[in-house]
Amino acid sequence: MYGATTAMLLLVLICSLYGFYNQRFYYAQLLYPYGIISYKQIYPLFTNSLVHANYLHLIGNLLVIHAFGNELERIFKLGHIIVLHVGAIWFVGVISGSLIDFILKRNKEQFYSCGASNGSLALFAAYLILDEKYVLQIFKQLHVENFLIILIVVSFTVFKLKQKQQNINYSSHLVGLLSGLFYGFLLK
Repeated sequence: MYGATTAMLLLVLICSLYGFYNQRFYYAQLLYPYGIISYKQIYPLFTNSLVHANYLHLIGNLLVIHAFGNELERIFKLGHIIVLHVGAIWFVGVISGSLIDFILKRNKEQFYSCGASNGSLALFAAYLILDEKYVLQIFKQLHVENFLIILIVVSFTVFKLKQKQQNINYSSHLVGLLSGLFYGFLLK
C-alpha cells in the first residue's frame, strides 16, 4: 500500500548510508551550484536530497517522510495516483529548493547542500492543506488549526533565514515548504 513513501524512504536511506561510508559518492551527490555551472552537471539538483550530513539529519528526514508520506497516501487512496502525487510532491519540493539555491548561490564557491528536508517539508505542508480535520498532536490540546501551524512554520523559517545561519539551508527549506503548500492547494 505504501509504495511511494516506501520507495522514497529506501532510496534516501540506502544512498545516505552508502554516502556515510564512501566520501567520493557523498561529495558527488552534493548540491554545489558553482559546480553545476563549472562542470555542467545538473543531477545534483536532485541527488543532493539522497545524502545527508549525519545520522541525526537522516533520521529526522526519514521520520518526516514516513509520517507525512504515509498519511498523504491514506488521503489519496487512488491506486497508482498515490505514487504520482506523493512522489511528485516530494520531488517538486526537492527540485524547487535546489533551484532556489542554484539561483541565489550560484556564484558562491564555498556553498554545498545536502538532505531531503525541502522534500520532507513539501510533504508536511501538502498534508496540512489536504487533511484539514487532522491537527498535529502537539497542537491538539491548544486548539491550533492547521493554517496557524503553517503560519508558525513559515514564520520560523523566514526568521531563521534572516539570521543567515550557515549550517542549515533555510532558503531551500522555505521554498520546499511553499511548494508543498502550492501543490496541496492545487489538489484541493
